[in-house]
Amino acid sequence: MRYKLLTLSPIHIGNGNQINNWSYGLNGEKIKIYDFDKVIKDLKNNNEILINLTHQIEKYPLSKDLGSFLGSLHILPQYECDLKANLRRTNRRTNQQEYKQIWEFIKERGKVYIPGTEIKGAIRTAMFYYLLDKNSKLKGEFFEIFIQALKKSSLFDKNSEGYKNCHSNEFFQRNLEKCTKRARNQEEIEKCKERFEKQVNNCIKKLFLNEINSKIKSLEKRIFTDGNDDIHYDFMKFLLVSDAFNKKKNNSDLLQVVDIVVVGSRKGQTPHEVVKFNKGFEFSINFPDDKTIKMLEKKGYPNISLLTQDIIAEACNKFSQDLIDIELKDLENIMKRETGYRKNNVEKAIEHLKKIKDEIEKLKNKEFIIRLGKHEGFLSTTINLLLRRANLSLYKEVYPHLVPKGQKNIPNKTRKITSQGYILGWCLIYPQDHIKKKPDSNKKDKYEKNLTAEDLAKHWGGRFRK
Repeated sequence: MRYKLLTLSPIHIGNGNQINNWSYGLNGEKIKIYDFDKVIKDLKNNNEILINLTHQIEKYPLSKDLGSFLGSLHILPQYECDLKANLRRTNRRTNQQEYKQIWEFIKERGKVYIPGTEIKGAIRTAMFYYLLDKNSKLKGEFFEIFIQALKKSSLFDKNSEGYKNCHSNEFFQRNLEKCTKRARNQEEIEKCKERFEKQVNNCIKKLFLNEINSKIKSLEKRIFTDGNDDIHYDFMKFLLVSDAFNKKKNNSDLLQVVDIVVVGSRKGQTPHEVVKFNKGFEFSINFPDDKTIKMLEKKGYPNISLLTQDIIAEACNKFSQDLIDIELKDLENIMKRETGYRKNNVEKAIEHLKKIKDEIEKLKNKEFIIRLGKHEGFLSTTINLLLRRANLSLYKEVYPHLVPKGQKNIPNKTRKITSQGYILGWCLIYPQDHIKKKPDSNKKDKYEKNLTAEDLAKHWGGRFRK
């Protein structure tokens, strides 16, 4: 079945690469992205310019960019997009201005797309949350995983097995001994002890995470195979999701470069390529038909009947709604600690999330909202969410083991948002046949009560692109 995806916030799905200053050029509020290998190929008949380019890169590796070097050579970029980020920083050691690298958005043959695996992964996470939340027995086992992990490896229990093993680690003890011998006064000795305790804490966290990850993977397998130990009985493999593409061939209309701000911490901003807010993509989701479902049930797939449009939409919307509730609480707490432009960004992010939450309740059958891309993690969503909603006291014990510590040794609660105040990754997914033509003006009142995806785009200040 054909579906459409509408971005409700900027999305970043990375390919692991960064675009450096010798692959881009600045042009006011635009940025030109070049294929460096193609530039070299275009200049192959001009040895003088190639030699000069090599010299410039060696002499100014971070302080100049490719665009300014090419100047009037009439070499076209791959694409040009909006620039909403600060790409310059001051090197504290040299006091010189340098260019930043940009985290690149994933592309296929140079064209932006959203991998089907990314969409299916988000659906699978929501289904895991939905099915576990409905099964009291499995939910009890889920909590027991954390209780047993805390007994084995706790930051707060010096009698736990993990604490003893990490504290007696020969490598850590040797480092402490060497550091103490080099110390010139009591203050430096105390710093050595602090460093040792930090190593021990990181060791305990690693043991704790390894313990819960293996157990939760086992629990996840049981949920999706209905208790069968064989992974081949995972019913989600029968949900087929294609890659999502935008009809336009040029990336310029889809992408922009923005700064990602880590609110709740003092970390700096990092530039990312993101798909803009309010952009449409098309893809397909293939569900097993009734005949296939009956056949697979006989072959040992009792949960295959869960793979319907209605159940998946219900699971995704339930997960997204609960996640937004938690995100709003965290952002409101973070806002109390922030000042200046960071506080303004958090306020905008809160308003943005509230709009998305309101729209979930207005969705029609088979329409759902999910979150995709970078800055989404299994620990920070599914596990975090289930614990906080169902067992807050256990969550408070577990939380310090899941996150890095910030100032004053307090677990660091942070969120990544764009410098324009958007939480990353939110998308609306709906069947392609839900798009309706705009009715006559005399039907306006009725139209407003039954919002389509086109109305939704207008509600947020944009226009839907068919």
